[in-house]
Amino acid sequence: DEISFCEGMAIVRLDGKYGFIDMFGFEVVIPQYEEVFAFKEGLACVKLQNKYGYIDKKGKVVISIIFDKAVSFNEGLASVKLNNKYGFIDNQGKVKIS
Repeated sequence: DEISFCEGMAIVRLDGKYGFIDMFGFEVVIPQYEEVFAFKEGLACVKLQNKYGYIDKKGKVVISIIFDKAVSFNEGLASVKLNNKYGFIDNQGKVKIS
């Protein structure tokens, strides 16, 4: 399989869980997530226990894993769903459009 890098990170899968490696092949984010999206604008959307949130390139959760649905950031905003309501958050997790 070909490995695809985005912002210097690549998604890896181990025992059905997903994480990230860097350009040197070092594990940066331990495979622990049910689903992950490629890094965009410095953050990656991750799914854990059926909820979504965002991590930075060190693997730190920077926007809580609380959303029912979420997608990658684009031009500073990401679409999220929480409590049957859709909106947009900024890279700090603040609601910008609801």
